[in-house]
Amino acid sequence: MLKFADMLTVEFRGRPIGRIFVDEPYPTRFFGIFQPGPGFSAGQHLFDEVTRLSRELAQAAPPAPEHEALKEREKELIQELTASVRLPELLLEIEEFDIDHSGEVEVTLKLPCD
Repeated sequence: MLKFADMLTVEFRGRPIGRIFVDEPYPTRFFGIFQPGPGFSAGQHLFDEVTRLSRELAQAAPPAPEHEALKEREKELIQELTASVRLPELLLEIEEFDIDHSGEVEVTLKLPCD
């Protein structure tokens, strides 16, 4: 079972941009709150777009068929964010890095093949 620090550095394309305060660790994923820091402007455009879509989709209850395009766009942006983010303390690849409109993150990690 993996152990997580209470706080992890978030890098965006190799530059530190903030921290995650981990509050729910699980074996291959964790939940926490993202806090932007110095350097956040490097990734702010992408974070802002993901959180904007998350807010828009959350307010669209019940989900309507016309929101499928928004869901697809959010999925694409999450993939781009995942490819751009690294958590250097863990030394593991990130399978998915998702952030919602409240700043809560869900991070799923790739485990090395045995």
